[in-house]
Amino acid sequence: MGIDIDIRSFSVLLTPCCSVRHRQFTVAPLLAIRSSFVENPYFQEDMTRINRRMEPNQAVSPDVWEKFSPQEKVRRAQEGRTYAFVELFIFEQNHIFPEYEIHSKKLRAIKTRHCMIDFRHLYRLNGEDIKNSGRYCSKQKCWNCLSGREPISETKFPNTSGELLERI
Repeated sequence: MGIDIDIRSFSVLLTPCCSVRHRQFTVAPLLAIRSSFVENPYFQEDMTRINRRMEPNQAVSPDVWEKFSPQEKVRRAQEGRTYAFVELFIFEQNHIFPEYEIHSKKLRAIKTRHCMIDFRHLYRLNGEDIKNSGRYCSKQKCWNCLSGREPISETKFPNTSGELLERI
């Protein structure tokens, strides 16, 4: 009997830098996108559409939609435009994200640099050594607080909705 720990190479810092005074960070691991997303033509055009409201039939691939009963289609249609995957956020492709292949039963392998976070899989880092010496914490200071390593280039952080941190 043991504990399996899945350590990801990259994580996203979700805590605003102005909140560092509480001596904690909330972090989410960057994940590969689901293979079912590449099977959906609506998402194939733009993976970040998952972050926005959509029609019920756009949330699943056409073959999945066709398998729904008429009652299920009506029920979903009555909900109207909604966020289908509120627990997920997909980042635009970025050259610093690792390239990987998504394997699907229906399509050939697709290379991508899209990454996502799942808000159900967050973790919090607490510690007395996490400090904010001023009104805000720069990206570099956040890195130093988390890693205890020497400063790294600011280019390691993409200009996206989160700040990418190389995991310790």
